[in-house]
Amino acid sequence: MGKGKPTASVKAKWDMITNMLQLDFWAEPHHSKALKDAAWEKNRIMIGKVGDMFQKLIQTEAGKKLAALPKKFNVLNQQQPFVLEFAKNKMFTPADVGSAKKFAVPLCQYNKQVGKADQTQPLDYASLVDTKMNVMYIVTVGKLMDTPFHRAVQSVLAPVLEKYQDSTDGVRGYFRGPVKGFTRMSDKVNEYVLEGKPFPRAACIIDPVRCTIGLESGKEMWRAYELIMAEDKKPNGAFKVVRYKNKWSEEIKESPFRCLMFNVQFEAHGIAIIGELQITLIEGLKIKKIQHKFYDIVRCYQDGLTEKEVHRDIVKQICK
Repeated sequence: MGKGKPTASVKAKWDMITNMLQLDFWAEPHHSKALKDAAWEKNRIMIGKVGDMFQKLIQTEAGKKLAALPKKFNVLNQQQPFVLEFAKNKMFTPADVGSAKKFAVPLCQYNKQVGKADQTQPLDYASLVDTKMNVMYIVTVGKLMDTPFHRAVQSVLAPVLEKYQDSTDGVRGYFRGPVKGFTRMSDKVNEYVLEGKPFPRAACIIDPVRCTIGLESGKEMWRAYELIMAEDKKPNGAFKVVRYKNKWSEEIKESPFRCLMFNVQFEAHGIAIIGELQITLIEGLKIKKIQHKFYDIVRCYQDGLTEKEVHRDIVKQICK
């Protein structure tokens, strides 16, 4: 795109950000250090505002109870159950991977045909299965379970969501996130490889379906917490809590985003899936939306990138 005239939509979105930075992006060099420094400083200020919000919250009775909750807990087998079952009952186990030589030649030939590998190089069969087949399975099940999952969560949290039922701004009440995409999940599997997670690593992806709930007060957040934990204790409840992180905990001294995060196992159509709920303050979501843009600007300034590449990444990531 160069330094030419931007499209109207890109310029409008960028102006919203640069007005807060008090810099004119289109008048600055594409790799302007001033732009990067301004974004970093604003990012730091936004994180400070999150800290101020936290201090204000814990002055309330409900806030004190939230801050006193344990920082996190896990239960056993919190990984995607259908991926684990898929790996166990089909053929995608460590034993199969260990005897996969018979697959190496035809798969390498296939990869050569599509230009992805040299035929003489052995294929990592486990990675292929995890990043392609298992991930595609999660995406498919996620799309199947997406609507039932959101209906179940909204039903459980109806007492606190009723006042927000007409909200459409993405920060007040219930915000339904999209099913996590194939590319992002494949990238996560590769990260789990580096972390030394056992096969199948795709089973570690526990947020293919997700939602965010923005509430006005600590009192409402505490009520949401009670509703979720009460549902977990029911013999035939809508879901079971398998992991929980309390980013409102007093043990966390600084965080760019404060929330109660639950991973719940939900079952429908004879299939179980683990999804994610994030419960936070509306004020925090508003800060996050701004802070994340500034952080993304800083991330665009990677070593070795040319001016045009930095410009391309900023337009792509920030003005989308």
